[in-house]
Amino acid sequence: EHCETQGGRRSLEAQVFFTKVSQKLIAALNQITPDGQVFRVDMRLRPFGDSGPLVISFSAMEDYYQEQGRDWERYAMLKGRLIQSSQPNTPEYETLYRSEFYALLKPFVYRRYIDFSVVESLRKMKAMIAQEVRRKGLKGNIKLGAGGIREAEFVVQAFQMIRGGRDVNLQTQSLLKALEQLVGLGALEAKNAQQLRSGYLYLRKVEQYLQAFNNEQTQTLPFEALNQQRLTHLLGFESYEQALAEISEVMIQIHDEFDLMVGTEKEEIDDDSILYEALWENSDFSVLDRVDFSDEAQALWKKELTEF
Repeated sequence: EHCETQGGRRSLEAQVFFTKVSQKLIAALNQITPDGQVFRVDMRLRPFGDSGPLVISFSAMEDYYQEQGRDWERYAMLKGRLIQSSQPNTPEYETLYRSEFYALLKPFVYRRYIDFSVVESLRKMKAMIAQEVRRKGLKGNIKLGAGGIREAEFVVQAFQMIRGGRDVNLQTQSLLKALEQLVGLGALEAKNAQQLRSGYLYLRKVEQYLQAFNNEQTQTLPFEALNQQRLTHLLGFESYEQALAEISEVMIQIHDEFDLMVGTEKEEIDDDSILYEALWENSDFSVLDRVDFSDEAQALWKKELTEF
């Protein structure tokens, strides 16, 4: 609906006004001061991404998610929470807006039927994440790596999205509450749920330590000796190798549960890609002997790469 502000020096369309409010709020939250930063705000995940408006109406939001919403956005909205006061004296209109917002998202996130297509979409999403991890050379990543935080979330979210349309108790943003419900429904053994819960909380704790070291958003285990010592101390070990061993054990347990629930797509390994990476990174020209190149072509490769 078209509406305008009132009471100011001049009237503004609601869309323009709330876009300006959003921009100022994002800048305030993002600003780094001597005391640190409130929140890192990433608005790229909004409808239509960077090209989309910062502010849209409920009806526009509903149209987007029903007509163009993608699988990964279902997972994002499953965990999405409104920033709103939870005080007892919250105005009634805010409570109504909150209820309307979640009611609009519910059919997009939770299907009324048992939705087994979730498992296949999870496999594809996990394969894409693994591909990106390799592309960026992310080693020791406790969030995106095998058995990381993301896999623990995927296990629970898969159950929620498969059965959440019928079992309303699974319609929660809290992973820990969802785990309790899954045990109550008999979908997960209590032992497995407890293992997932403790592993997830442990990795979240490690993540907080990593981000505190240099006040940056990271989930990668440290390469610097100082931060390795810090992490070792905080986890209560005498050596970094012991800390790594425990982290590895936790991630193996989570990955086993993920593999049991979701499985993984078999990846096609491009032997030529591996060969050329070795050639590029290590200048190992002997690998060219395994390729059907003429002597002239091999000589040209060596010359080009040596001069690059």
